Amino acid sequence: MSFWNNNRIRFERRSKEILKEIIITGDIQTLNDFDKECLYSCVENKYLNGVKAIRMASGKIVFEAIKPTIREEGLLYLNPKIDLKFIIASVIAAISVICNIIQLF
Repeated sequence: MSFWNNNRIRFERRSKEILKEIIITGDIQTLNDFDKECLYSCVENKYLNGVKAIRMASGKIVFEAIKPTIREEGLLYLNPKIDLKFIIASVIAAISVICNIIQLF
């Protein structure tokens, strides 16, 4: 199972690196096959503007890029929002549990 987790983590890490490279350089660098899969996933998830990706019948992935930019979805993928409501509710619940435990003694 760790094989799949390690590959998923590697895939996500490389996808984020590619998006950051596009932000910095404004272009898509030379990609190996693994990088192409990562970029293809980013295009499919609508993280980019100005990039079209086609998977050919042979499995080869071809890109067409004209001034690639990162969409809001891509920025959220790079920097996920923290849900403060969930955190506050969790802290209040934890404090409540601690208070209940203290009252038992």
